Amino acid sequence: MPCPTCTYTFLIQSLHDTTPLLCTLHQPNSTPLHIPKPYRIALLAHPYAPIGGNSRDPVLALITSTLLEKGYIVVLFDFRGAGGSGGSTSWSGVGEREDFVSVLGFCLVYLSTVCLLLGRCDGAGKGDGDGDGKEQEERGVSDVLLAGYSYGSLIVQSLAPFERILERFYTAEEGSGEGRIMTLARGLAAEHTHTSPRQSPSTYTDINIPAFRPSYLLISPLLPPISTLLMLQLSRTFGSNNESALRLNRSLAVFGGRDTFTSSARLVEWATRLKRAEGSQFSFAEIGDAGHFWREDGVGKELKSVVASWVDSPYR
Repeated sequence: MPCPTCTYTFLIQSLHDTTPLLCTLHQPNSTPLHIPKPYRIALLAHPYAPIGGNSRDPVLALITSTLLEKGYIVVLFDFRGAGGSGGSTSWSGVGEREDFVSVLGFCLVYLSTVCLLLGRCDGAGKGDGDGDGKEQEERGVSDVLLAGYSYGSLIVQSLAPFERILERFYTAEEGSGEGRIMTLARGLAAEHTHTSPRQSPSTYTDINIPAFRPSYLLISPLLPPISTLLMLQLSRTFGSNNESALRLNRSLAVFGGRDTFTSSARLVEWATRLKRAEGSQFSFAEIGDAGHFWREDGVGKELKSVVASWVDSPYR
């Protein structure tokens, strides 16, 4: 489990409507001074709030501890209407998607600022992902893992292209919602590294930041019709455009053979289609005895092993 001395809590205002979102950041060590290369950060999204989902879910705790062992900074948050966040759960999913984007923007700014303040960035440039894995690591590429469990996986799959989200924060003006998140992230990064923040730029294009390399992790993903019922508006955006992010970037789906929300047969069919697509970087694992909530004996250990092995696997 994460150690208390490595943990920070804070509030972010959602870009959707300024709803306060309770966030928790876990460092892999007691200080960012010891964060290993390659620089890695993960953002985890929790299950559906009306049925008890929040960032303190035991499955997310398991994934958090696994990623911390692999050197990731891990950020969790409560969606609107969950845990310590304000507001209420929406039927459309639009607010929750913007909640995720708000915290993702924080993650990107925080990681790049820690890197800059510690003098560890090679200045690879915005979104530059060219070159093989070793070359990218030497040039300062930062891994960004977007992860969701159950309902959280729906939010991850509904996101705009990663580059478009980056652009929102690269071009953020001071005083805008994105700009306020930028200021918060830079301030916390300075506090956590015990350094002084540099002069705050008016936009992200004014500073040289490391390249980001996204990857995706889906735990117990949901498929129609349950996904449609949970997010009536966002369900219309699901399709080839969203699946392309899973194919074109390193991605993993893990689900149980006894999932009661979506049958394992349908999940295997969906995952196999994505994996077999030309040039796909998508992979999946089915854990036969696991249900949707991973409460069966021994399945948590299997889940941890699958995720740890995938994290260690090389990028293609």
